[in-house]
Amino acid sequence: MVNLSIQDFVPLTIEPKLSSKQSVWKLGSKEEISLSAEYFSGGFASGLDAELSLKVKASRTHASERLAGYVFGEAEFENDYEPERYEETLSENGLWLKVFENDFSIQSKNLFEILVQGTVFDVGGRPNKTRLTVPLDTEPTYIGVRPLFDRRLDEGAIAQFDIVNVNRSGEIQPLLDISYEVRR
Repeated sequence: MVNLSIQDFVPLTIEPKLSSKQSVWKLGSKEEISLSAEYFSGGFASGLDAELSLKVKASRTHASERLAGYVFGEAEFENDYEPERYEETLSENGLWLKVFENDFSIQSKNLFEILVQGTVFDVGGRPNKTRLTVPLDTEPTYIGVRPLFDRRLDEGAIAQFDIVNVNRSGEIQPLLDISYEVRR
């Protein structure tokens, strides 16, 4: 006996897009995000159901290439933020503008990002997804540390580090009154 399975593949027909007015979101401010959708064949994907999901995520690295190798924030931070979900129907021009209060409860000095997922459901209910990552500014500055040695040090060798102080956009800020402690 031979089992045969024939499946029909139907390509996605909708192109969803996410955009934000601000490239970095500031904690405590109002933010606007837009989810738009068009059919690949042309025309707005109007009247379709849509969903936005926003999730706060801690990050130990900065997106700037200039800051590659620097580590930021707490090593053992537990990221337990639940996603926020919103639902709406796209307007006649295939657009949804969502304004929300950026009032996430952040209790850490880590770098944070908002992972935004936009989903537009086609007429049959199939999801068409897109994603956007937006840095979240929670502190005036962030301290980064970059080791000047490989993973191990020989006995008696001195551990050396570069230290940088940056704002959320990655611009260098002055290092004032910094103190540190090395723990094993």
